[in-house]
Formats: sequence, C-alpha cells, structure tokens
Amino acid sequence: MRLSLPYGDKEMEVEFEKRMKVEILEPRYVEKIADLKEEVYIALNQLVGLENIDFFRGAKNVCLVVSDHTRPIPSGDIAEAILDRLEEVGVDSSNVTILVGGGLHRVNEDAVRLILGRRVLERVGNLVFHNAEDEGNLVYLGRTRRGTPIWLNKKFVEAERKIVTGAVSPHQIMGFTGGAKGVAVGVAGYKTIECTHSYLKSPNARLGMLEGNPAREEVDEIGERAKIDLLVNVVLNHRNEPVKVFAGHWFRAYRKAVEFARNIFEVKVSQRADLVLASPGGYPRDVDVYQSQKALAAAEIIVKKGGVIILVAECREDIGNPVFESVMRSFETPEEIVEYFMRTPFRMGVHKAYMWARALLKSRVILVSQNINSDIARVLKVELANSLSDALEIAYEHIFPEKIVALPYGSTVIPKIG
Repeated sequence: MRLSLPYGDKEMEVEFEKRMKVEILEPRYVEKIADLKEEVYIALNQLVGLENIDFFRGAKNVCLVVSDHTRPIPSGDIAEAILDRLEEVGVDSSNVTILVGGGLHRVNEDAVRLILGRRVLERVGNLVFHNAEDEGNLVYLGRTRRGTPIWLNKKFVEAERKIVTGAVSPHQIMGFTGGAKGVAVGVAGYKTIECTHSYLKSPNARLGMLEGNPAREEVDEIGERAKIDLLVNVVLNHRNEPVKVFAGHWFRAYRKAVEFARNIFEVKVSQRADLVLASPGGYPRDVDVYQSQKALAAAEIIVKKGGVIILVAECREDIGNPVFESVMRSFETPEEIVEYFMRTPFRMGVHKAYMWARALLKSRVILVSQNINSDIARVLKVELANSLSDALEIAYEHIFPEKIVALPYGSTVIPKIG
C-alpha cells in the first residue's frame, strides 16, 4: 500500500510491502463551511449563554484578540464578520484594536497581516502584537486560587469591551485549545504562561482532558478574572478547514465547541504499535520542531515500549525555541533531561524538552526533515532521514513491526487504546 503524510505545504509518500498492514488513524472528516463569514455572523446572532451583543452598543474601545500565524485559523474572515456585526450595534470599526495573541511564539508579523487581509486592517483602528516579556505593557490582576500570578496585556485589560477568538483542537496539557486560553496564554505575561503550563507535572493535565485538569482550571479562572465579554471559537477539521462556529459566553460557548470537537478528534486504536509514523499535519503545524512535538506526543501514546516513531515534519523555521534547544544541548541523555525537569522550577521551553525526552525514553525516534541538519538531529537525540523510505530502512534495522499505525494529522488526534 502507498501512504502519504503531510509535510509542509506538500506530502511525503512511501510504499509498503503488500504483506504489511498499516492502520491509518485520522480525525473524523467533517465538511468545511461554505461561507465562513456568514457562519460567524449567524453564530453571533445565535449566541450560547448570551442573549445578544447589544451591550457592545456605542463602545469606544473594543479589543479583539486573534491568534498568530502558527495557528491555522482564518482570522481575517472571522474578524471581518465580527466587525460587520459590531457596526450593526453602533460600534465603529475604527474603535476596534486587533491584538495578536502569540503567547511565547516568535510571531511573523507579515504572515499575520497577510492572514488578516487588507480589508480588515483598513477598517480597524489599530493592530498590536502582544509581547509576553514586555512588562511595561502588562497589567497585574492578582493571583488565582492556586497562586498563579495573572499578568495580562494592558490594551486588553483596559478595553471597554473584550472579544476573544481562536480554534478548538486537542492540547497535550490544557486538554483542548480555545476558550479562555486565548487570553490566559495568548495575551498573558511570561510568568502567567509559565505557571499555567507548569501543571504538566499533574497526571490530569493531558490530551483531551478538561474535568479535573488543573492547567485548564487555571486558564478558566484567569478567563473569569479577565472579564471576557464575547468568545468566538471555530472548530477546524484535520485539513485546517472551518467546520463549525460557536459564539457567546466565554465558558458556555467553549464547552459546546469542545463537545463538538471531541467527536471529531478522538480516534480508537485496537492495540499499541511497534511502529508509528506521525505527521503534525503539514504547515503551520510542522513549522518548527517545537510545534511538531505535539504529533510526537500522540505517537508516544500509541507506540509500544521499545518501538519506533517516525516523525515527518518540515520544520522550515528550525527548532523554534532557544530554551528548548539549550536544554536539549545541555544533556547527553533523555533520562538526564527528565530528571532535570522534575527537580527544577518550571520554565517554558524546558517543559518541551521534557516531553520530547519522555518520548525518547519509550521509543526510538527518527525525524524526517530536509531542513534539520545532522548537528540539530544529534542535539534532539534522534536519527535523521531525508525521506520516508530512508526512515523505514533505518526503522527495519531495529524492529520487525507486526503492527504499524500512521497518524497523518498527529497534532489533532486524541488516541484511545482499546
């Protein structure tokens, strides 16, 4: 059989011998929305948990939070529909500031402008790129019940009305992306982001889990304190196409969105595999190693102890995070990285090294990328291949797989064993 896996904007293919059976696990396909702007407009008139948005009427300072370029979200169409609806209740678009919430990502400002489009940018009063480490543009709102310091973007906090947009998809710490995460991470300060992610050490902070997940509970408490007036979340299918829009109360609308998303992204596999081939799902999910690790996490759930994972990721922007790279360079073995993470205070970037190393402790990892050189591969403690065929040759030197599983969209699946 022939297998194709997304790689950047293209695909990589490989031919398996007829005797080999490959189980392909993909999210359930849902047809894309024909007219996203119209669907957003409809959702804004059929709100979840809110009667209407008449309370926006006459607002002179509205903050609209959108995602950065590393998230495959059609923010331009979403923003345009929101601006149209706001104007119907007397909010001039020139009174709207678009705040790009990149969390700790390296934001490509030109790419964001391209996504938003000229029509949106010409209408709004201002476009601001959040910087989590710019303390002069952060406001302190106290601490959560667990003690997380709440530092949020000043323009967001001081806005008369606040709108948060985003996409709902699986997240390996928060359970799912979306909801208040657009504020509690997207436009938060470094210390806040660090604390919310520090709950990675909890067994309940895991892929697809909301109830009892301390990381998600922290994010939701921050969302409550941030006084989000309106949430607009879009569920995307595995092709990054919008399939459903939810708008309304920041918590209630989000939970409705998660309920819908769970039916798409949860996939069942009968048993663990000797060999797992995983792609994050192409660009932008494989923009760098840092983002591509999410597919490795899904593969880690499925692979047997001592098995092999082949990670197919373009990584056009290299590793993607200096702290992650520094930690990977500083230690010789995955065991040392895990031990370092567990005994030291939580730090963003170190957590990614921990999750990468955790997969290495369970299986051998082969990285298929034409943008990663041998030095970086050595730092990542993986074997490097230029093609899927080369990667399979390397894998067959170590195992003879009885069961093979492929994850073409590894960053957007929640594997369930049995």
